[in-house]
Amino acid sequence: GGTNQGSAWLALAIGAAGAMAVLRRHRARARLAMDAAAADAASYVHVGFRADFRRRGDVLEYFVVAMGERWKGEDVLVVLRRTDGRLWAICNICPHAGYPLDEGDIEDLGESASGRDLGSPVVSCPAHSYLFDMERGTCINMADNCPPAPVYRAQLRGDRLFLSLQPDQDGATGTHKLCKSDENAIQLEMVDRALNRKYGRLISPNELLAVPPRRSKSKGGPD
Repeated sequence: GGTNQGSAWLALAIGAAGAMAVLRRHRARARLAMDAAAADAASYVHVGFRADFRRRGDVLEYFVVAMGERWKGEDVLVVLRRTDGRLWAICNICPHAGYPLDEGDIEDLGESASGRDLGSPVVSCPAHSYLFDMERGTCINMADNCPPAPVYRAQLRGDRLFLSLQPDQDGATGTHKLCKSDENAIQLEMVDRALNRKYGRLISPNELLAVPPRRSKSKGGPD
């Protein structure tokens, strides 16, 4: 009896020790998760409000965050897509010539420009029409001659806008390069959107290229 009772107590002690070890691991993981959440929260700063955004086109809104002396950084262009609430943020200074990107066109092209959906809006520099993918910062039409623009993470928490202090370094930045035909299609679509906004609906360059030439009637032939 004494041997069996001792074995039972030993088993209970081993089980309790195992349970304590599991509990300690769970607590350690919880602390790591809390520390990571706190570090992530600390990497964002409150920079504005939902009401600060201005409409740009049918589905987009934008807001330029003046980082300036307070956060020691370049201004950041934040774009909101109203249909799904997604946000993108990119340095508002063109890395090629230093012009403010918000003074150029900002378009959400989807798949209308080419067979590929970029998944994010495109912004064009007002100086030289360099086009930037707002998800990755890639210069779409001059990737070999222009470095990518820094991109940031943005969040709306209620009606308050938060922005990461440091540019995104996830490895995808600047890597989204397109083939020449896609580049050309996107450039034509950007021009088409800009002209339509300024002058009303016009025939697009892509549509113009698709129109077959008219055959002239021969003189004296049937009408």
